[in-house]
Amino acid sequence: RRTEIDAPLRSFSLVIFSPFERQIESSANEIEVQVEKQRDLTIVNIAGTFTLLSCLITMFHMTAHLRKMNQPFVQRKVIAILWMSPVYGLTSFLSLVLPPSGEPILG
Repeated sequence: RRTEIDAPLRSFSLVIFSPFERQIESSANEIEVQVEKQRDLTIVNIAGTFTLLSCLITMFHMTAHLRKMNQPFVQRKVIAILWMSPVYGLTSFLSLVLPPSGEPILG
C-alpha cells in the first residue's frame, strides 16, 4: 500500500530534482577540474622553487671551490660531483613541466 502512494511522489521528485541534480553534478565536475589544475600548478611551483634553490646553493659552493683551489686534484672531483645536483634538478623539473613526447630529446 505504501508503494502505491510513493510511486507518484517518486516520479514527481525525479521531474523536479533531475535538473537540479544535473546542475549540481556539472558544478561538481567544474570544481573538480579547477582543483586538479590548481594542484598541478602547486606541484610545478614547489618543484621549480626547490630546483632553483638547489642550483643557487650548488653554484655558491662551486664558486667557493673555484676561488680557493688549494687541492686541485680533489677539488676538481668535488666540482664534478656538485654538477650532478643542478643537472638532475633541471632535467627532473623539465620532465615535470614539458609534456611527454614519443621521441627522445637527446637520442
